[in-house]
Amino acid sequence: MSGKKMLDMGKDTLAGLVADITRKAKAADLLTVPTTPEAESGFFVELTDDELSATQFLELARASGARLFYTEATPFSAEPLFSHLDPGEYSEESWSAIAKLRAQADRQTGKICHVELAFVAGSVLHSWTATPDWFTDINERLTELEIDEDGDEDDDEPNVRARAQADAEGLAHQLADIPAFRPIKFPARLTMATDRLPELRALANTGDPGDAYEVRRVVQRASELVMERRGAVYEKLRPAFPELAQLLAADPAWVNAGRATLRKEAAELFLARHADGYPPTELERDRLMDMPPLRKPRKVPEQSPPDSIFD
Repeated sequence: MSGKKMLDMGKDTLAGLVADITRKAKAADLLTVPTTPEAESGFFVELTDDELSATQFLELARASGARLFYTEATPFSAEPLFSHLDPGEYSEESWSAIAKLRAQADRQTGKICHVELAFVAGSVLHSWTATPDWFTDINERLTELEIDEDGDEDDDEPNVRARAQADAEGLAHQLADIPAFRPIKFPARLTMATDRLPELRALANTGDPGDAYEVRRVVQRASELVMERRGAVYEKLRPAFPELAQLLAADPAWVNAGRATLRKEAAELFLARHADGYPPTELERDRLMDMPPLRKPRKVPEQSPPDSIFD
């Protein structure tokens, strides 16, 4: 990572970078959207600040004829990294090291730990990311401490199950943070939950109905979090709906949708891709579909001529 060449440990440089690149994008007549789309399928290009600076990435967007420029900044919180850890599972020496690392991490609370910029050109999603050195260092050191203490993965299975039962809320937040989790339905969410999180996989494999219920409870809570968050996401995205309507009108899924139900499905999937995976409500979907050039022309009822000039 190129943090050494661009990111200052002493201040929140990434926050300044986002503000600066947003200002430059607006000056270049690009419509800025404060959330990034998800690359679920098709072609996409991933770049980091090792390959291009943020300004160079913006120039690439302009040269590619992009009309929307996406920015997303993630503030740091130590809670998701440390909340699942139980002092009873570690030696006194290891837990002391974890506590010191947690104290260091807490001092970075609120700073931007990840920035993603994006634009779409020729149906190809281009994304650019930057992460500061301090965030990478915290993650690497925590992973080393967990590996040193846990040892063999099979021996840790009971501990993994115990963590899942004790930290259902934390696991729900982890699931809700996965963009691909947000647009899918509940049965698929159950499958993804056990695929992505070892704690839930351990619970699902016991065959105990109580453990199966715990898995469903975590997934249900994650689904509630998705519902809670999406309102704020769409409030930010709504000003970009006129431009998004233009893009959807050229999307193959919309163009090839012959029935109203298929057009609605195409609009929902399109919006979810541009809202970081959050599915739209019916109201948001209909708002988009009621914009030109998506809106169907309304038929004016024919009127019979008056019986006389005096009618």
